Amino acid sequence: MIIKEAELFRGVDHKTINEIARNATEEEGPAGSVIFQKDQPADYIFVLEEGEVDLIVGDMYGGGLHFVGTNPGEVFGWSAMIEPYVYTASARCMTDAKFIKIARDDLDDILRKYPHDGLMIMRHLAAVIAQRLRRSYENMAVATEGGTKPTATVRE
Repeated sequence: MIIKEAELFRGVDHKTINEIARNATEEEGPAGSVIFQKDQPADYIFVLEEGEVDLIVGDMYGGGLHFVGTNPGEVFGWSAMIEPYVYTASARCMTDAKFIKIARDDLDDILRKYPHDGLMIMRHLAAVIAQRLRRSYENMAVATEGGTKPTATVRE
């Protein structure tokens, strides 16, 4: 089960993981398909099982910052866990992809039921966000030093 291997759920009690898994669905997206778009309500968080997903901050079909998720267990769509629950990026399948989809409301209920695990998950989420922000800063610095428009691809 990929959920227990996900960066977000590392170290979480098996009972909590099993409950999250019971409320999750597996989905597939063909290459080029859009999973969600920036500014849409963020109702789901996703865990990559296989394939590549491009997370785009900025114009989906132009410039912007791209985070390419390729590792099984990578989490995306984390805006579903943070108010105001609106996606801050768009997600598109770069290859055929499989991912786990977890509804925000289901996850909220589970985290309230198991607050210790909820705190651990939120700490892991903060680490994921911090890592992506740090990579964004690094790539913007490199781009501006070279006199180019700050557009970059970050592989995680």
